Amino acid sequence: PENLDAVYHLAIVENGLGKFEHAKDLYEKILILNPNHAQSHHNLATLLLQMKQPELALMHYEKAVQLQPDNTTAKHMIAALKGQTLTE
Repeated sequence: PENLDAVYHLAIVENGLGKFEHAKDLYEKILILNPNHAQSHHNLATLLLQMKQPELALMHYEKAVQLQPDNTTAKHMIAALKGQTLTE
């Protein structure tokens, strides 16, 4: 599918169905077409954590925060992955 919104929603559905590899592929496709899609970075990071890939997850959480500085969930996940406590 060429419609990024449709691909994004399909990735969410696939993730929910436990089809992690397909969901990962879909998020990566979105990010190839639109590297600044903050929510895809966030969702891919969360998925990568489920797939036991914390280093890659951290990279995508950091990109999500760079694109969307008010993303407090991603900030907390970055802190957790780095073994820090985030206070606001």
